[in-house]
Amino acid sequence: MNESGEGITIPPALVEVPASTSSLPREFREVPGEYVPVFIAVPRERAGKYGKEGIKIGNNARESRQPVLERIFNEEAGNIGVSVRRTRCIFAYPRNPESIHNRLGFDPKTDILVEAMINPETAMVTNAEYYTEAASRLDMGEDASREWARTYWQEVRSMRQYLAEGHDGSEDDHNDFTFPEVLIPEDIPVTRLRIAKVQPET
Repeated sequence: MNESGEGITIPPALVEVPASTSSLPREFREVPGEYVPVFIAVPRERAGKYGKEGIKIGNNARESRQPVLERIFNEEAGNIGVSVRRTRCIFAYPRNPESIHNRLGFDPKTDILVEAMINPETAMVTNAEYYTEAASRLDMGEDASREWARTYWQEVRSMRQYLAEGHDGSEDDHNDFTFPEVLIPEDIPVTRLRIAKVQPET
């Protein structure tokens, strides 16, 4: 139980903390009853900002990096009836990426691993492999990418459903997504963040 008497028990974080991350919390200050932990790779240079302001949807820069591809994904989400948009989300891992066989998007040399408590009803889990496939086919035309974008959204599930399926991230879990990613459609305040692990500065 947390300090308020609600929710799940959260074990202490494993932390190796250099001075540049001093503004990030070491422990959660708020754990709503039904919320669950996820992991976010934070660039070291943004640690101070996130430690003061939390992680906001406005920090999402994916639309500027891949404007055509993100437009396709947003359009296909609307076509299928999914209300979430990739360009209006925070991205996370459902498990610590150091404990699973795939670490897509996490570089322990430059990133700080932050643990966040999120609402499993509003967060969704998708397969990032489909996004990669769509990106690789964009030079063949939008239709080729749209097929993968459509599959991406057709297979999406809520975080609660994903957790209920019991995925453990192992190579033997053949029913899991190849590269599961969590889409969080709301800001995460500092009170629901803590450092999970950082690499010592060199």
